[in-house]
Amino acid sequence: MGKKVLARWFDRFSDEMKMRNWSEGTIEQYLDKLADFEHFIVERYPAVETITAITDEMVSAYQLWLCQREHKRRGGTLSIATQRGYLNAVRSFFAFAVAERIVLIDPARNVELPKPGRRLPRGVLSPKEMRALLKAPNLATYTGLRDRAILETFYSTGIRHMELLRLRVCDVDLDRGYVTVLKGKFKKDRVVPLGKVAAHFIREYITKARPHMLREADTPETHLFLSINGTPLASASLYGSFRRLAKLAGLEKRLFPHGIRHTCATAMLRGRADIRYIQQMLGHESLSSTQIYTHVEIGDLKRVHARSHPREIDAPADPEWD
Repeated sequence: MGKKVLARWFDRFSDEMKMRNWSEGTIEQYLDKLADFEHFIVERYPAVETITAITDEMVSAYQLWLCQREHKRRGGTLSIATQRGYLNAVRSFFAFAVAERIVLIDPARNVELPKPGRRLPRGVLSPKEMRALLKAPNLATYTGLRDRAILETFYSTGIRHMELLRLRVCDVDLDRGYVTVLKGKFKKDRVVPLGKVAAHFIREYITKARPHMLREADTPETHLFLSINGTPLASASLYGSFRRLAKLAGLEKRLFPHGIRHTCATAMLRGRADIRYIQQMLGHESLSSTQIYTHVEIGDLKRVHARSHPREIDAPADPEWD
């Protein structure tokens, strides 16, 4: 099975996803994962030359291979969420192939997605750590002003990192304190509150740093956050800035933009915000996605336990344990 043979069906599947109004990011991710599946088939089953020759045994072998596959960057095996992503792409593709009568029998029909574990959000910063991170950028530099504005925006709004990178200047209303997120996850638009502190540092960046960055650009740029060369800030640069700032702040834990999103949601819950409002702010499709933030630290739980559990309330100063 050569790449050109599969490319025909991948192109048609891409057109189908576009007709379903899937986001460009989702389409790109699905096609990347399908290319991975194709590479597995070509390497493992060189005799297979057409899409109709792919069997359910081959798809099952791919699932097993994913389960045992080593993560390139962080070591260990692929997470359950990553495995589900690859398998979802394969299942969707073959469901499309059956509907279009490209194949008669769906070779992915017996694939059962591994059950996801419900893990607590990682990378949540304490108030002390968050304050240290916010003070890390050097405000005497253009990039420092930009990085402080980015951190404040993340912490104030809880938006996703791709949503932040796509922000345009016109999407931010500094006077009224709103950010308009266009085509967020699931291609949904939403309006998110922007705090006064975040608005202040965005204004500082726009007036003092962004014009100097634009001088290096060949054409006018509408994106809010720019590189030093005046081009839209890229994900790799954003992640690099986060690693550098985390080191400057003395943080021992690994820091990602999504960690600030977690920190924002956790802080709001600690401030007794209604979880339904947090769901709307974060752009979660269902409340169950937001409920993961209702965790509390063991110290808080212990204090509540001591205050409310009858065995603790009635315990004498020097109890005789039985």
